Amino acid sequence: KHYQEAVGYIQKALEHEPKALYYFNLGVAFRRLDKLKEAVESYQACLKLDKNMARAWGNLGNIFKTIGQYDKAQECYEYTIKLEPNNALAHYNLAVIYHIKEAYTEAIQAYRKTIKLDPTHAKAHCNLGALYSKLRRYEKSLPFYEKALELDNKLFDGYSNYGGTLIELGRLEEAENYLRKALKLEPGSCATLRNITLCKTYVDAKDNDAQYALKLLENPKLSEEDKVHLYFALGKIYDDTKQYDKAIFHYHKGNALHYQKNPFNMFGLQDYVRRVVQVFDDTFVISHRNKAKSNIQPLLILGAPRSGKSILERLLRMHPEIEGAGEV
Repeated sequence: KHYQEAVGYIQKALEHEPKALYYFNLGVAFRRLDKLKEAVESYQACLKLDKNMARAWGNLGNIFKTIGQYDKAQECYEYTIKLEPNNALAHYNLAVIYHIKEAYTEAIQAYRKTIKLDPTHAKAHCNLGALYSKLRRYEKSLPFYEKALELDNKLFDGYSNYGGTLIELGRLEEAENYLRKALKLEPGSCATLRNITLCKTYVDAKDNDAQYALKLLENPKLSEEDKVHLYFALGKIYDDTKQYDKAIFHYHKGNALHYQKNPFNMFGLQDYVRRVVQVFDDTFVISHRNKAKSNIQPLLILGAPRSGKSILERLLRMHPEIEGAGEV
């Protein structure tokens, strides 16, 4: 489409008559041309003339979300909803912003509102499932993935997130099936390939998964994050096949890249522990004592770092009457 040509015509029209709709169309054209600064200015000019144009608020919010200005995006989506309370897309976009900002309670409410307004919104179902998985409420997440894939059987995130959640539940054969479908939809997904390696024990170091990982590593445009996934995938395969030198080599490369981008922050950890102790003090425990359900018996797993606590929790969580509650 000739968006640059359209910009010229719209700007000429604005010289004769500054209309809100002209500025709106100009914003759309600039967005298509990836000229985000000009698009923002156009939408703002539009809203200065007509602050009740919900589409402009929504489009402006989308740009702010794209450039990482999440507070401004949230304001735009909230104003869109004020103008159009039953706008399912606006509720979905607001839910995504809450999700990004880790305001999980608000995100759940917004996703549920989206689904209530539009039960066919596959991504809302999928994202709500992903949010419950993030909160380690794995069983609760599964119906949302299933509904998402029922609505859209080509939804990569649906297969990928479902597979990842099934790994957490120890249902590895099912997990591999969903992850293979995800990889078929996005053959370059290194994170998906890495998750697939967690679903099986390899007996041949030349397995197709290993060959595919090595082939993906040849891509010079591969991101550092994708390289980490592939190094860990190969480390797992070589570890399974008892080629320990190769396994250590790839695990070391993966760890080095990971910590290069995400260095360990001792002061951050100390601050986190301090805040946990500060919040969960004697007063907090006493004030919540009577709010506990008497029919639920807590089971605490204590141990030093890297001592197997997570594996033990995963094993216990496979029992139908046990649900994991995460780390404290």
